[in-house]
Amino acid sequence: MRFRHFKTGEPIPIHYSAFSIDDPETGQPVNIGNVCSDITERKRAEEKLRASEQRLLDAQMELARITRVTTLGELTASIAHEVNQPLAAVVANAEACLRWLDRDTPNLEASTPLGGMGHRRRQSGDRSDPARPGAREKDRN
Repeated sequence: MRFRHFKTGEPIPIHYSAFSIDDPETGQPVNIGNVCSDITERKRAEEKLRASEQRLLDAQMELARITRVTTLGELTASIAHEVNQPLAAVVANAEACLRWLDRDTPNLEASTPLGGMGHRRRQSGDRSDPARPGAREKDRN
C-alpha cells in the first residue's frame, strides 16, 4: 500500500499493521482494524546513518592509503640513507687522498688507504651477499 502527500504527490513512508476485531461472545471476526504510522523521520535518520557510515568507510580507506604512502616514504628515506652513507665515506676518503697528493711534495705513503678501500669494499660486499652471482671463491674466504 502506498500513500502520497495530497499536495506534493511525494511518497510517504508508512508502517502499516492490520488486525482482526473479534466478537467477544462468539469469537468470530466482525471487522478488520488497521494502524498506519508515518515513518518519514525514521527513514531520514536511517539515510543519515548510511551516509555517515559511508563517510567513515571513506575516511578509513583514505587513512589506510596515507599510511601506505607514509610507510613507502619512510622506506625510501631509509634506503637512501643506506646508499648515501657509504658513498659519503668514499667521497671523504677520496678528498683526503686528493689533499695529500695535492701538496707540494705528494705524501704517497698517506695514500695507502686507497688500497685498503678496495679490500674493505670486497669484504663488505661479501658480508652483504655471500652467494652473489659471479663472486669468486677466494674472495669469500
